[in-house]
Amino acid sequence: MNLNNGNNTFFSMKLSLLIATGLLIGLTAFGQTPCENGFAGIYPCENVDLVSHLVLAEIGCTDNTNDIWGWTSPVTAREYALVGCANGTSFVDITVPTSPEFIGFLPTHTVNSLWRDIKTYNNYAFIVAEAQGHGLQVFDLLQLDDVVNTPTTFVETEHYGLFGNAHNVAINPDLPFAYCIGSNTSNGGLHIVNISDPLNPTFAGDFSDDGYTHDCQNVIYAGPDTEHLGKEIVFAFNEDAVTVVDATDKLDCQMLDSRYYPETGYTHQGWLTTDQQYLLVGDELDEMDFGGGTRTLIFDVRDLDNVEYMGYFQSTSTAIDHNLYVIDHFVYQSNYRSGLRILDDIQVEDATLSQLGFFDLYPTNDLALFSGSWSNYSYFKSGNVIATSMYDGIFVLNPSLVELSQAVFELCAINEVSFDLTVNVELYFPLTASIAGLGASIVSASSIESTGTTTITISNLLTLAPGIYETNLELNATNGESYHFPLVFEVADNSPLAPALSSPAMDAQVNSSTLVSFEWEAQAEAISYTFELASDAGFGSIVESQIVAVNSFTLSGSLPLGVYFWRVRVNNSCGAGPFSSVSSFSIILVGVDEREQNSVTLYPNPASEEIMVSWKGSNTASLSVSDMTGRICFQQPIADYSSVAVDLRHFAPGIYQVRIGSEVMRFVKK
Repeated sequence: MNLNNGNNTFFSMKLSLLIATGLLIGLTAFGQTPCENGFAGIYPCENVDLVSHLVLAEIGCTDNTNDIWGWTSPVTAREYALVGCANGTSFVDITVPTSPEFIGFLPTHTVNSLWRDIKTYNNYAFIVAEAQGHGLQVFDLLQLDDVVNTPTTFVETEHYGLFGNAHNVAINPDLPFAYCIGSNTSNGGLHIVNISDPLNPTFAGDFSDDGYTHDCQNVIYAGPDTEHLGKEIVFAFNEDAVTVVDATDKLDCQMLDSRYYPETGYTHQGWLTTDQQYLLVGDELDEMDFGGGTRTLIFDVRDLDNVEYMGYFQSTSTAIDHNLYVIDHFVYQSNYRSGLRILDDIQVEDATLSQLGFFDLYPTNDLALFSGSWSNYSYFKSGNVIATSMYDGIFVLNPSLVELSQAVFELCAINEVSFDLTVNVELYFPLTASIAGLGASIVSASSIESTGTTTITISNLLTLAPGIYETNLELNATNGESYHFPLVFEVADNSPLAPALSSPAMDAQVNSSTLVSFEWEAQAEAISYTFELASDAGFGSIVESQIVAVNSFTLSGSLPLGVYFWRVRVNNSCGAGPFSSVSSFSIILVGVDEREQNSVTLYPNPASEEIMVSWKGSNTASLSVSDMTGRICFQQPIADYSSVAVDLRHFAPGIYQVRIGSEVMRFVKK
């Protein structure tokens, strides 16, 4: 299944949807272990395939894994697993899910800890741990795209130290606040950090009136309680109760309600349904204290000032529940010794959930003990799910609940498209198909009464104006609820024209120490652009050829001195247009240079024995020097308004790259 995690860049969505279509119909040929007859290898399963598995040693972890989160690069659309370990944080590239690659490791800020938690905001990771003096680590995720020699050891980009240990961190990707919870401050409650500038995190406020908070979810409220529309509401899980807090004013947070429930063990974690009307909660100790199957508690939160406990769903497994997340009507649970469990919440208003599939990461047994799957991340647009098993590493999984034979459509004077919808699980039948956001388009399909394959036809597409349409196939149930599956329609009516080139300007001179960036005219109907760079005007010697989704491109490496020629053409649903006129520029070598690029200065350039790097930022940052293969040759922190001397005597002659935070400069070692 392919569901949105909030990153709405078209390039990422289009590429991921294409990947997802391939995943749905063909990964088995590349080594995936399918779930057949209740097993994927040694692992019990249902409607979830095993794609790949890395043990602790293969990702740099000692002792155990814990939390896991994910990040998709907005530059390359690569998908990364961010894996919490006892000794730090591991970064794994899962873009090719059958061959995950361990990219590198960020060590813990102080000492090892069983507990570590990771969330992301604005292309940065924020990491806490139950380690004394650990604080909040900030890590620039964009550097993952640049690693060539793997694995590498990273240094934190920034650090926030107004608390020491913390159990968890919660971040809504649409809000610039990190809720650091279970810390040694604020009575263990909400310690709120402003991360609008990730390189300068600051204290924003706190809430301590209801004691220790183990986990929470913060949202901009859009549910049915009109009194609180548009406010920032936090749903906190406070050991023995579910607590609702209005955190709109971070310096004056207000508790709206705190709700207890029968047979309380330890109120651990939970997540809202997509419509924000109901809250699903896991109690970490009720299975141990009261016996029976794994319970998922259900709360009615339609009135935030009067939360009501509705009951619970009980699994046939007896494992302890841990972390759960909701996407559309699908609930992804990590339940320790019973692994990943996927539930359907479409009947939650009747206090009813149903299990659709599972993958047991701890095949030995389902006892109510603390080992097995700690957490999962299910928001990748590829449809892959990553999950940790505490003592057995990470798993890349692929649920096969609902499959679309095609999800991206390129249309040029086409009025009708058809694709197959295959439902492999018992959804809330009967279902009827519809589509939103396509004007007069019509979905033609018979009622879907049971599992199996149905052909969906969408017509009247000639009524659409040229452009890109991101929409959903909706499967509508009789109770008024709908399942949603993303579709993209790229509509064009003519082959594209040649674009105008803008930068570098004709005959421009470019310093050899800078990365060359190219820009050209954008066209509304463009699906992609073909960029070509050559060392001759006839393009017989191609230096770089790329297909990109936006009207710009930056080289990843430096160019030798000389004259270069470049051109671009536009591709849309009607085909490829003509190449633009050819533009040229020269790469030149500038001598001793004391230029400042934003906050970074380096000199001399070129240099033979030493360069001096100065930083005029607002805080301490990480300084690294790497060669053009990406190998890090020098790395250390650099304080704000200070300088660091880099000894070059052991460096081979060539071009090197200096990075401080997001700023990059280059120099020549003679």
